[in-house]
Amino acid sequence: MKKTTYMMIALFFLGLVAFSMLISYNVTKADRNERMEYENRPVIGVMPEMTDTLPEFSEVKFYGNDDVSSLGIGGFKGFAILESDCVKRPELVAPADWMPYIKRDVEDGVLSVSIDRDSIVKGCLSPDGSFSKDRHYKVKADSSIIATIRVPRGKLSSVNSSLKGVTIYLDSLRAGSLRTDICHRIVLNNSHFDTLENKSTKIRELKLNGSTVGMLKMGAKRRGFTINCVDSVSAVGSYSFESGGSKNGMKISF
Repeated sequence: MKKTTYMMIALFFLGLVAFSMLISYNVTKADRNERMEYENRPVIGVMPEMTDTLPEFSEVKFYGNDDVSSLGIGGFKGFAILESDCVKRPELVAPADWMPYIKRDVEDGVLSVSIDRDSIVKGCLSPDGSFSKDRHYKVKADSSIIATIRVPRGKLSSVNSSLKGVTIYLDSLRAGSLRTDICHRIVLNNSHFDTLENKSTKIRELKLNGSTVGMLKMGAKRRGFTINCVDSVSAVGSYSFESGGSKNGMKISF
């Protein structure tokens, strides 16, 4: 080969190395900036817990418009429902600085719960009370579970959630049957049901920790749905799907 050819090949490889280094630097810088941005977000949930006593209800509904909201909440995973013999009246427990932003209302035996995202933006991020729907605001939750609903033993019959990407934790519940319509993820902690029914076709996972389900009744199944039993005492006795469902693509881990 001619000397100029070797020089051109060397320059080509040097260019590739320089380009790779530039890409790596920009990615590292972007990651660092993203971490700094996350660390600098306002934090909600650092104040002591408060308890709000609620009227009696038998159903819980979590709702919201998360798909069009202008607010992202980092670190937030879901809500919990805890059943206890020590609870005489239903109550909602959350950090004091979360309380103003959690909407709750009981009507006709149904507790409706949602996050007032617009109020968070106006109260935490825009002191003048103005905000733009075209801008995406961000805060952090100090805890992954921002509120727990405590209910007396044997009073709960149904739990529904239309919240995308939000997990519903059911703690220490024991019932012959429970009806649910939860679209993302259910985690059972020390809970036991003869029959657990979930109508949503969008659910991704049912996770059991120290929990058992005798019969699991599902809506028409989505591909990729997982039943995850994380310990030796957790089990699902049997399961069924409504007409049109399929077991193809479902994962069961024990």
